Amino acid sequence: MMRYQFYLRDKKDDLETLIALYQVTIYWAANRGTRFILSLIPGIYDKPEDEARLCSLGKVTIVPPREPTDTEKFLAQELMNACDKIVQELSGNKLELSTFSIPTKVVQVQGTPDEIFAKELTCKRPPQKALYGELCPVEDLEVFVGDRRLYRSSDYGTMQMLELTEEEHESLLQTLKEADIDPTYLVRSLPYVTDYFQE
Repeated sequence: MMRYQFYLRDKKDDLETLIALYQVTIYWAANRGTRFILSLIPGIYDKPEDEARLCSLGKVTIVPPREPTDTEKFLAQELMNACDKIVQELSGNKLELSTFSIPTKVVQVQGTPDEIFAKELTCKRPPQKALYGELCPVEDLEVFVGDRRLYRSSDYGTMQMLELTEEEHESLLQTLKEADIDPTYLVRSLPYVTDYFQE
């Protein structure tokens, strides 16, 4: 099993190419996968019906958000203090950041990927209130083959990762070629640190 991601070398058409890669890969993964889990933040979508359609794709579960650890709170405060100091030194003004509230809940949807799933995940861009990402309309998305994760998108498509067998790798390359997309955009990922501790 190998991990892959998309790497674009040509910066002039990054977004257009990334959208094409994302859409083709979602349809490919939907045809291969046996189940999916997506997570979205309710109440941030431009139209309520967009959120409703995504929730209608499977079984809905409300997941309470994880509380930040003491270390995360400390680091966030240290970063704020450092930024505030720099701004005051440069301009004499106090730093005023527009912060967002931590969502009170996250909606998790589980189901079986199909044509409707692929269409809903590719026909809309992220909501305007999403803080980042330009590809996927949900914050996080995972597609599985059995218990094995095949594809993951996080932060509205900012990060995409695939865990492929040799046959799946060849299949996806062929799918990209048939869609007139350069298959060399799909590259092997650098190994995780934890990989060195696995047999």
